[in-house]
Amino acid sequence: MKVLFVCDSLGSGGAQKLLVDFALSFDNSISCDFVILEKETDRYSSLLKEAGINVFFLSNKMKSHLFNIKKINEIVKKGEYDLIHVNLFPSTYYLSLLKMVKRDIFPPIVMTEHSTDNRRRHIILFKPIEKVVYSYYDHIVSISEQTQNNLLEWLGNTNINKYSVIENGVNLSHYSNAKPYLKSDLTDIVSDDDILIGMIGSFTPQKNHKNMVKAMSMLPNNYKLALVGEGPLRKEIEDYIVSENNNDRIAFLGYREDIPSIIKTLDIVVLPSLWEGFGLIAVETMAAGVPIAISNVSGLREVVGECALAFDPNKPSEIAHIIESALEIKGKERRIQQGIVIAQQFSIERMRDRYLELFKKIVDSDNKVNTNEA
Repeated sequence: MKVLFVCDSLGSGGAQKLLVDFALSFDNSISCDFVILEKETDRYSSLLKEAGINVFFLSNKMKSHLFNIKKINEIVKKGEYDLIHVNLFPSTYYLSLLKMVKRDIFPPIVMTEHSTDNRRRHIILFKPIEKVVYSYYDHIVSISEQTQNNLLEWLGNTNINKYSVIENGVNLSHYSNAKPYLKSDLTDIVSDDDILIGMIGSFTPQKNHKNMVKAMSMLPNNYKLALVGEGPLRKEIEDYIVSENNNDRIAFLGYREDIPSIIKTLDIVVLPSLWEGFGLIAVETMAAGVPIAISNVSGLREVVGECALAFDPNKPSEIAHIIESALEIKGKERRIQQGIVIAQQFSIERMRDRYLELFKKIVDSDNKVNTNEA
């Protein structure tokens, strides 16, 4: 089977990293290529190329939409793919349009819904558009039950048979076997006696960095925060930290490829997201045996179960209180061990096998239809 993955970028987001890990887990019975809607970057692409995977970089600038659609069509035609797996906007629109125009000669398209919410769902004019867009997909996978429920509610009456849930997966051994750094090796604002909190995620409104910064003002001075990731709001958050007089307690680590060792170095990982489709960092943290505190939102609650204390992401004082509570000796070790057990349910191998079973079923069905038509 030959699969084409189409995605917006190879940036530091969880969905992008997940796709790379997914593709790298294939055996020789599956081959794949990638189409990325941005200019070439070294992030993850070197890993893919070393594995013999072709990566086609395009451009995601607004003026280039027609160009991107044209180039994707050329790649699909030349590559003779059995199936296309699509991830994230605007890739989902591009492939739906191509399927609409070239339905009889286009391979099956499958998309994954990665979040319980997005900006389009707050603009009513998008609802009829998205009903049409999603209708041209042969199958739609959601990364959690709540993600699927929200999607179906948004789209209204749909053919439920073409929807399913496959939870994200993690290469668990990378996290359980990772070696920690000295805290002082990560950043010069922290000593090895300080409490080091980690927040890992892109600088976007969803991740709720401002309330995390406010929470830091309510914690003792020996609590320090390491922010890992990049994104459009980074400069705004940097300025906000200065305005809150917290710049000597918060460090920016930027994009990192050594996340397993960073997590192992932390005293606790905090996820204050306003919404999440799944929360891959939660699984990675549990696999590493590190305490975790989360927002009380669907997508995170479904993943962590009882192994993490939860807070209202809109209340910085509650975030601060839960962080201190999660680090107290009472119950800490029990929650860590529960997390290690829970993480085993979300291996990359389990996720891979479920996707490949779905892909094979769709390709076999498509081949059967084409044979009957011939």
